[in-house]
Amino acid sequence: MAAARGAFTTDMTDADHAVLLARLLDRQAIADLVIRYTTAIDARDWALLRSCFTDDAIADYGDLGRYEGADAIVTGCREPLSRLDASQHLLGNIVIEITGENTAVVTSKVQAQHFLVNAAGDPTATIGGTYVDDLSRQEDGWRIAKLSFRASWRTGNAAILAPTPKPDRFGRMV
Repeated sequence: MAAARGAFTTDMTDADHAVLLARLLDRQAIADLVIRYTTAIDARDWALLRSCFTDDAIADYGDLGRYEGADAIVTGCREPLSRLDASQHLLGNIVIEITGENTAVVTSKVQAQHFLVNAAGDPTATIGGTYVDDLSRQEDGWRIAKLSFRASWRTGNAAILAPTPKPDRFGRMV
């Protein structure tokens, strides 16, 4: 079957066309999902961000934090990003591998720019890195089941991304 190689040929059967079309539609839906994720982050659209994940999703952002459950992931993203004036997450090199009928892995590069006017110096902090997402097809479409982010480089004022100090049980700011 020519469709197995992803190439369209004139000798393909209707069944070959159906398989190829389904694969192309899945790939587009997966690309749309990872773009929706970064769009939600930058728009601070927490409901849209929640819609990107399975209920029991895990997000591992390396030294930026690890969260279990879609609601915890949204909370973990909301806290640092809500303090910023703006952010822009640019994705590139999106590589999609459909690994099963209802599973896929997508790898993408990101350059995430964060902006906050502040008295402590440079208003920008930029992080470049790689997302590797394990996806699961749900009844309503593809969702991220496990997100893994690893930073490759950083530049700018990391202080604008630092957690907001909170009092510990003794009232000390930590």
